[in-house]
Amino acid sequence: MPITETELILPALYLLAKAKDGKLPTKILITDLRLMLKPKGEDLKILSGRNDDKFSQKVRNLISHKTLVKLNYINYINGVLTITNEGLEYLQDKDIFNDFIEKYEEEYEGEKTIDFNDEDDYLEEEIADDTDKEKTKEEVITDLIYPQASLNIERTQFSVFELKRKKENGKLLLDPDFQREDVWKPSQKAELIESILMNIPLPFIYLTENKKGELVVVDGRQRLTALFEFLNDKFSLGNKLKILKKLENKKFSQLEPILQGTIEDYQLLSHIIKPPTSDRIMIDIFDRVNRSGTKLNNQEIRNALYQGQSTKLLKLLSESEEFKIATNYSIKTDRMKDKYIILRAISFYLWKNKYNGNDLNSGYIDYKGDTEDFLAKYMENINMLSENEIQYLENMFLNTMKQSYSILGDDAFRLPSNENSSIKRPINMALFEIITYLFSNEDFYEKKELVKIEYDLMMKDNVFLKSFLSIDSNLKYRFNKIKEIKNKIKNA
Repeated sequence: MPITETELILPALYLLAKAKDGKLPTKILITDLRLMLKPKGEDLKILSGRNDDKFSQKVRNLISHKTLVKLNYINYINGVLTITNEGLEYLQDKDIFNDFIEKYEEEYEGEKTIDFNDEDDYLEEEIADDTDKEKTKEEVITDLIYPQASLNIERTQFSVFELKRKKENGKLLLDPDFQREDVWKPSQKAELIESILMNIPLPFIYLTENKKGELVVVDGRQRLTALFEFLNDKFSLGNKLKILKKLENKKFSQLEPILQGTIEDYQLLSHIIKPPTSDRIMIDIFDRVNRSGTKLNNQEIRNALYQGQSTKLLKLLSESEEFKIATNYSIKTDRMKDKYIILRAISFYLWKNKYNGNDLNSGYIDYKGDTEDFLAKYMENINMLSENEIQYLENMFLNTMKQSYSILGDDAFRLPSNENSSIKRPINMALFEIITYLFSNEDFYEKKELVKIEYDLMMKDNVFLKSFLSIDSNLKYRFNKIKEIKNKIKNA
């Protein structure tokens, strides 16, 4: 199969990240990509009237189409590409060290890639991870055939007034943090009300029902928000109505009672995704029905599906000064990357501490390689904890952030920079998880020199560093490694 332009993005950024000072001329990049990806067939055909083949042209198109520049992944000046901090973060998020990168390490550099299964029995097989994969409206939806036993969708309808009462009683959840940038304009809200008064059918509302019997809005948040705001006199119908001109500039309380009743009694057709629908399927359904709107990632979806104590805790911790200082204010907040990295750290902390006898682990969930399912279950699990248990998690995490910064500084969660490169690498998610575990429930201030020594030795261990070539596949290896170090420091 020919290599697409999109498929060149990750390896191109990877090569730039490895280059000295993160820079490569276009010609060198083409050569390195050719050696790395070994194009064949259609990609090797010479273009008419050109000396370039199709593969070379695709690489040049990355530049001429400004694909990488528009994404802020590179700067391009005088024929030289330079990777940006955004580009480095993109590599981190995408967990690009998959099969083709491992092949690159082995064949392109001529260095044998370490087989971790030979090193330790407890390492898992390679598992493809699309944890923070962004969804765009241009993507083609992959058709899935769901096992009937794990999919339960009920078709029903609610009046506007009924849903408003459910929201006021806490039985209908609208996540205020979700899609904050996607707010309807006054004219859109007014047009919705006009459509209802004209009895025009509206698209389905999609809801999920959690174990508490609460309804979480999957699709239709903007419509419901506009309706509830209008019923509370938060806005008028403005002066741009297309049909019902006599109602312009009127609020709900100023409408005739019969019109008020028309709005309150309007039936919203709804689909409710109910148990036992699995978390994985629920997330996929959420993505599908929202695909035509704002780009979503899985943490944004989880944040909408599992509202409660877990989302409140993640919000509190992500906004804490302890977290921001420890990560040098470098974790972006606009796509919930901060909440995602914290959720992973807390979830794996609970998973790893299953034998410590703490009541927090009464709802223990084992990690079996499916990170999406694992994180979803732990968000749901955290929602069921008591106030004391939530406070315990908060104190544990904040204390961990304080210790990591005080002892290891603001580079505690960064892997060493590539040789001959002056570019500081971004916060590493997998390293953040194990350092959080290292300091959890400990007071290592008096042993900080020993902590520094062990940390430095760990960062010089090539076998350990190679484990970061895949974020989730070698997770158990890294946690066993850091547990050994933790015990060594404690017993010193």
